[in-house]
Amino acid sequence: IYSKDIINFTKRDIRRMSIDFQLDINAVKNIEALETQLKESLETFAEYIEPTSYRIKIVSIQRDALDLKFQYSLKKMDRKLQLKLRRLTVRNVFNFVSEQKTVIAPHS
Repeated sequence: IYSKDIINFTKRDIRRMSIDFQLDINAVKNIEALETQLKESLETFAEYIEPTSYRIKIVSIQRDALDLKFQYSLKKMDRKLQLKLRRLTVRNVFNFVSEQKTVIAPHS
């Protein structure tokens, strides 16, 4: 224990969903459009998601890629719902990028 870092996960909001991914910098002409499309893709689950919690963050800008993070908060913790929403969101990111005819590299 003395030589290891101890992380207190109880302070973290476990209802927060966060999907990290990387896009070709030319793939997205408008970050707001990407955020809107991802938000709309989750409309069928709106009753489980805090309505004002959606946000897309630019984590870093590289020469030819953007590292992005799409986040939202669930109203209550539900592991099965989390997995279902994560899968749906990742697929929608892929679909958005495929429509732009660019490459996506999701992070795990």
